[in-house]
Amino acid sequence: MVLPKMKAVYEKNSGDLKLVSNVLSCVEKTLERLDRAQIIDEVLPMLWEVRLQDPEVILRVVNIYRLMLGDKKYGLSVNLMATRVMPSLLPQTVNPSLNLEQFTCLLEVLQDMLDQIDRNQRNKLKLDNMSLPSPERHRPLRHLYSSDNMHVPPFNIPNLRIEQRKTSSAEDMARKNSTGAIMRLSKSDGFRSQRPRPTKLPLYKQYLNRIAQQTFLTMFTHTDGTLLAAIIIKYF
Repeated sequence: MVLPKMKAVYEKNSGDLKLVSNVLSCVEKTLERLDRAQIIDEVLPMLWEVRLQDPEVILRVVNIYRLMLGDKKYGLSVNLMATRVMPSLLPQTVNPSLNLEQFTCLLEVLQDMLDQIDRNQRNKLKLDNMSLPSPERHRPLRHLYSSDNMHVPPFNIPNLRIEQRKTSSAEDMARKNSTGAIMRLSKSDGFRSQRPRPTKLPLYKQYLNRIAQQTFLTMFTHTDGTLLAAIIIKYF
């Protein structure tokens, strides 16, 4: 019965700061007797409509929110704090009409609301993270330590030097000339005619002849090819 009368007085005299302050004082004193539905459906909408300009009115509204924050039975949820209550109170933090004590009360209530939002959201996010399936929860770690993201340095044997022998231009030219001379001699008829026929020699001479040929061919890679060609022509 009291709450409807207070609302009627407020609606008729919303511009009268004294009557508005008195109505808010009555709401503050009777808040414990009101049930959750009355607070959510009637008290909170009235508080959101109050013009927060006068410091006394602001302080009355802040005290009502302080009482609601002290007990969950009043139904002031974090969603209402974040979407309706704090947006209406935050502009008053720069109200030049507030003195230091009034400003401190306002800021303490806002800080209390922010702390409740912080705790609620952190707990909710932790529960959401724990409810994820195991593969989804550990996917960032698997991606971090996967073989695709591991950069392995190249394997090097310490103190190992691989040096290549450098040949001079004179040695390269001599090798090319000697190779060409041997190829020309091997293809010429005179060279083939002077080679012994293994079938007309005794077996031990054929064996010695073959050894000599292999020896000369081996020495060819380390000696002047022209000299070897002359030796082959003379003895074979």
